[in-house]
Amino acid sequence: MESTADPGVQLRFLVPLDAMAGALVVSTSGGEATIGTFGVADGTPGTVATPRPTAVTIAPFTVAAGVSATGSVTLDNPGASIAGFTVALSSSDTSAATVPASLAISGTSGSFPIVTKTVTAPRTVTITATSGGATQSHTFTVTPPILTTFVLSSIDVVAGATVTGMLTFTAPTPGTNATITSSDAAAPVPSSVAFTGSSATFSIVTTEAPAPRTVTISATANGVTKSATVTVTPLRIVSLSPSRDTIRLGQLASITANLNRGPATSEQFTVATSQPSVLQFAKPFLIAPSGQASGAIDLRVVAAPAAPTSVTLTISRSVVTAGFGTITTTATRNVLVVP
Repeated sequence: MESTADPGVQLRFLVPLDAMAGALVVSTSGGEATIGTFGVADGTPGTVATPRPTAVTIAPFTVAAGVSATGSVTLDNPGASIAGFTVALSSSDTSAATVPASLAISGTSGSFPIVTKTVTAPRTVTITATSGGATQSHTFTVTPPILTTFVLSSIDVVAGATVTGMLTFTAPTPGTNATITSSDAAAPVPSSVAFTGSSATFSIVTTEAPAPRTVTISATANGVTKSATVTVTPLRIVSLSPSRDTIRLGQLASITANLNRGPATSEQFTVATSQPSVLQFAKPFLIAPSGQASGAIDLRVVAAPAAPTSVTLTISRSVVTAGFGTITTTATRNVLVVP
């Protein structure tokens, strides 16, 4: 705006864009002087330039399908200078990554979420921000889903128990197979497990072993390996406890097999006596119920001996395994049968 009382002199004033009216002030060496006023003839403030994007950034630069990324837009002017200002956003490949249609920014920068989707091979996606006739873009890579977690339902079990392995990917990955391995024959695993969604499970039926084993189970898929461990403790007879150390004909008696742990399922133990003509078991085998660390069986004197007779009672269990052959646990106890 220019204004002067002397047509031979021209003065230039800078007026704020949103100003409606004001004084025209001149500063000289002698001080300031108001020489007039100004006003907007049509009553409309000055126009404001639309903010334009100067940069778009994305983090992380590479992201697995199913994992979110974050985009940021930087402007050359604050967005608050225009009421309701937004920047238009777009993705070059919405089958791999999507963004909001627009982003409201009040300052000079703002961020927005990027949702990634399942891909079968790495895909490069370009995210573009547009405003005021200007565009800025940035690319990032979406990779196939990755294996994020692998956990076992139990980490310490008695031999014979079933453990469930649970695998999770960052996104659904139908058709993908995870390779499964075990470090020890006490916990055999399937060679692979197939995915139909973002997670899958498989069963591990543990077996007897000569001694407790700590087994590492590993799962590998799409270049990522996850591992977990489980300790398998063999089922063992710790001791035998007869209800009577001395038994006579007609007396009630029993013997209890004490185990190191309760079996995963009801287990059957073989029984034997060294003097079956004198002392017998009431049944051909002893049963240890599931989860109980003992099992009992009745004894009976079938004939009174002519003299006190020591009888050896034997309780045992044998299991044939694929990795260790036959594993046997045995315990004995003597009782005295008297006339």
